[in-house]
Amino acid sequence: MYATGRTMRFLIAVIAVVILLTGSAEGALTQPSNKTPAEIVHADKGALLQIINNFLDTLRKGDTVTAYNHYTSQQFQKNISLDNFKTLVAREPTLAQNKLFQHRSFYIEDEIVSFEGDLISTTGVAVPVEFDFLMEGNEWKIMGLQLYQPEGLTLPDNN
Repeated sequence: MYATGRTMRFLIAVIAVVILLTGSAEGALTQPSNKTPAEIVHADKGALLQIINNFLDTLRKGDTVTAYNHYTSQQFQKNISLDNFKTLVAREPTLAQNKLFQHRSFYIEDEIVSFEGDLISTTGVAVPVEFDFLMEGNEWKIMGLQLYQPEGLTLPDNN
């Protein structure tokens, strides 16, 4: 049975993550055959959580330009301009004024890896959030960011 194009791209992305995290192709190619791609990514989820922490730390320092340019995907940047991202951070202060991200759950759907949890504001308020990642080149990038609040949060389109 041959893998579909989507499955093959996902497997290549998983191998790329293992290479990135282990520093060698040998580690990726010698993974125990009894592990699924999801299990391999799950075992290495610490690197993705570190990206979230680095992204949030950059925002805490007030460097929205670096957070946008370094941590977000091309797809994210196509959908949300830098000016709109700055507006998002200004309108949602919890993004830059938080103590930490508390991870609750982790899942993989197609080629997207998602983390759900809470941003804990500097005042102690927990704001539910989801970070979605995709592999871009050989790096994981934030493709989506959703803050869940009763009043909602909307941004104007780039158009």
